[in-house]
Amino acid sequence: MDSSALPQEIFLLLCEELAARRDFGTLFNCALVSRRFASIALEQIYSVQEYSPASTGDAVYKLEWLQLWRSIILSSIKKTAYAYCVYVRSLSLGNLEECLQDITRDKNARDIFFGGAMEQFLVLREGLGLFADAEEAQLPSLDTKATIVKCADSITKYIKRLADDTGTAVSLAHLEGTSIPHDILPTWIARLGTLTSLRIRDGSVLGVEAASAIAECCPRFVDLTCFYCLVLRNLTPQAMKALNSFPDCTSLEKLLIENDLYNLVNLTDYPGGMLDEVSAWICKCKSLRDLSFSHFIGSHPVIGDILNSPNIRLTSLSIISIHSGTEPEDTATWTALGFQEHLESLTLGLHDGTANFLIEAKPPLVDSICRLKNMVSLNLMQVHLTEEEVERIAAELPNLSEFSFSGELLEDHALLHLSSIPKLKLLCINSLTRFSFDGLYQFGYWLMDPDRTGIKVDILNQLGDIKFSPSEYDQLQKHFIKHPKGRLEITYFMDPDELHEIDFSDVSD
Repeated sequence: MDSSALPQEIFLLLCEELAARRDFGTLFNCALVSRRFASIALEQIYSVQEYSPASTGDAVYKLEWLQLWRSIILSSIKKTAYAYCVYVRSLSLGNLEECLQDITRDKNARDIFFGGAMEQFLVLREGLGLFADAEEAQLPSLDTKATIVKCADSITKYIKRLADDTGTAVSLAHLEGTSIPHDILPTWIARLGTLTSLRIRDGSVLGVEAASAIAECCPRFVDLTCFYCLVLRNLTPQAMKALNSFPDCTSLEKLLIENDLYNLVNLTDYPGGMLDEVSAWICKCKSLRDLSFSHFIGSHPVIGDILNSPNIRLTSLSIISIHSGTEPEDTATWTALGFQEHLESLTLGLHDGTANFLIEAKPPLVDSICRLKNMVSLNLMQVHLTEEEVERIAAELPNLSEFSFSGELLEDHALLHLSSIPKLKLLCINSLTRFSFDGLYQFGYWLMDPDRTGIKVDILNQLGDIKFSPSEYDQLQKHFIKHPKGRLEITYFMDPDELHEIDFSDVSD
């Protein structure tokens, strides 16, 4: 019986079944039967093209691999018999990247792929032109990422235009890429109204714009996968309330959670079960090494659970502006800090926006810090330390290389304790200081040690009423350059010269 006598629905059902079975050979033969049959068979072939042998990158199918991507891309500029790119359900830009990397040094393959109308998609590094015809000519380096961007932009633009012109939905539901630029991703998402899943390598490209594009343009979107970074910045109240939505993200190595500074929420206002779920999720991340919380009000129970967890062995911890909790909560949290003995980097910025958190009122915190013998970098710039606490930390952390802190007024005798830190390379003092010329000069001698060569010392709040003369300051700086082979910088609190300039300006006004 002539194929034209068969109803169109029979052709469609047959081709859909062959596609479900991944029977590409039979589908291709169907496409050769007639033009009427070809449109149906080809649509089914391209709808499952990611499963075809030609998409595996196998050397046996190298030519087919090139031709498959070439036909998809060319269809976006109407250079093919059918609109193949509209049939595609899963657009794997990672696969295209592998294809381009495979031909980057193969002149014959590059000639095939970028021949004819495909030349407009070729991007070379350093603005070089097309490669020479001579066999011995060196191939200019292919800018793979830029080439992929041009190709994908053309494909998504054509899909969007066709959908708008015909008023019909297209097939593309899955988008995958290894290096999609963050400023381009929202545009592509907005063009793909049928998108249900997005898989990317680097989660840092996901910004507010991408999220908005998904929410506004992709009503069926259900799945997001990223393999690196789960950094959660500037979270709105709604997003903070959904922090318990990641129970399966247990392979994290780094996690940052930051509440939007201008939309602060207190997690204690939410149902208690939510905080328990957040704690349970993070505590399951056995590979977690780097943890940061910022503006995380009411998070003491979560932080305490994490620090107490036997599964968590952090090497870096940053807690900024979480606000102090109740006395029992603070005590429990800071006591638990001492259990993280693998910590090498710690940053604490505990303030409520109006006054620094007084560390001397919380003894467990100092006790815990002094237990962290592997500590290399300690940033307490927003913490108020007493002189005794500074001396104790200096005496008990032998591996400390970077030490920054604030606190009460310090004088010369504090320099002796600071100079006893054997591996110190960076010292930043935000406390008020009344260091003398002789004290600092002697400090430079005390720092002379091979392990401290190149040390940088920043004194940020030296009292202005004992400001050094220009010649004294110059002498101190040269002394630090010569002996510890380092650097000394001093800025003044209530600098008399600056105050004089302000007074003079007021008078002149």
